Amino acid sequence: MQIMLVNIGYPPFIGGGQLYTQRLAESLVAEGHKVIIHTTNALELEAIWNPRKARNTAFRESTPNLEIWRHPLHYLPLAPYSFYLLRRLMIALSSTSIIPTAFLSLLARYAPWLPQLEKTLKRWDGPLDLIHALSIPFEPLIMAAASGADHLGVPLVVTPFFHIGETANNHVSRSCTMRHQVELLQRCNAVITLTESEKEFLAGLG
Repeated sequence: MQIMLVNIGYPPFIGGGQLYTQRLAESLVAEGHKVIIHTTNALELEAIWNPRKARNTAFRESTPNLEIWRHPLHYLPLAPYSFYLLRRLMIALSSTSIIPTAFLSLLARYAPWLPQLEKTLKRWDGPLDLIHALSIPFEPLIMAAASGADHLGVPLVVTPFFHIGETANNHVSRSCTMRHQVELLQRCNAVITLTESEKEFLAGLG
């Protein structure tokens, strides 16, 4: 199979989701599949919203059956503060039904902002059987993956890495369950969860 993985980071960016994606890619390659990875040029978590943090040069690299595209992060003026403000605004707007979901999706495109990724996936013309996107807290990448899947007519699978958070503080879960994020998961052909509690919580959202 030809499988595309889309995630916010990939080693040498170290993190749980990044290592998960790497292990998944390596195991698929070992089974004889071709894997294409689309990620950002961030080298650390804070680089996603802070232009002063470590980033790689955007480039494309390939080895037999593994291709990696690192797309450049763009930033709004006054980042990282504009990023924080935008995400908090989205959480607040999502809690009111007056604001259309389409408007939330429009705002989300800038946090993080990856115009090259979106353009690349919308116009992807190579052979592909499946797109697997990861990490719902960075939903612009999943939105781009959904556009690519629609364009190519292939299934979209998402592993959201959903964080339920502390029971006494629902800010974490609210940042992962905004209306446009839930709608995005509902559009997928399948959602893969890592724990039973994550599965039950997401099933409760429909």
